[in-house]
Amino acid sequence: MHLSVEDGINPTITERFLLMQPNVVDASVWYTRGCLKAIVTIEEGCTFDSMQLQEKCEVLLGSNQTPTEITLSWASRHAA
Repeated sequence: MHLSVEDGINPTITERFLLMQPNVVDASVWYTRGCLKAIVTIEEGCTFDSMQLQEKCEVLLGSNQTPTEITLSWASRHAA
């Protein structure tokens, strides 16, 4: 994990926030080349998109803690 002290960015804060969102199964957030990025795994069948997650981050965490790019993946349910 890379912290950007000069920009006041801490990927852990954003990652924890994303993990607390309904239907989010997993999240990974990192800071690279001046940008905060995230990969978020959501439950199969969820209808929200990455823009909605970005808006929520912007409102509740502020622009410094909002990923410029969120890639979504869906967790599939497998029968055992």
